[in-house]
Amino acid sequence: MDGHPCTAQTAVVEGVAYYRIPYGSLGGDHCNDCASPHGGLHHPGCDLEQCPRCLGQAISCGCRWASDAPDPGLDEFLLAAESSKARRA
Repeated sequence: MDGHPCTAQTAVVEGVAYYRIPYGSLGGDHCNDCASPHGGLHHPGCDLEQCPRCLGQAISCGCRWASDAPDPGLDEFLLAAESSKARRA
């Protein structure tokens, strides 16, 4: 990555648009995975991005992003609940 933040301000997760969470809530001057600067948005697929819906780790939380392929075997009960701190767009 080039050290510039991603420009997509929102992400569609479980069919709802949410404001993405900028890097830096845990400190540091840039993301160690995608190199986004403090206050910038992570790049798609970054290991450190938080899910804007459940606030878990985006790559493993179980929430379905619009870019995810359909999963006919998904157990709906395993999905994390929407966080009360989630910011819908």
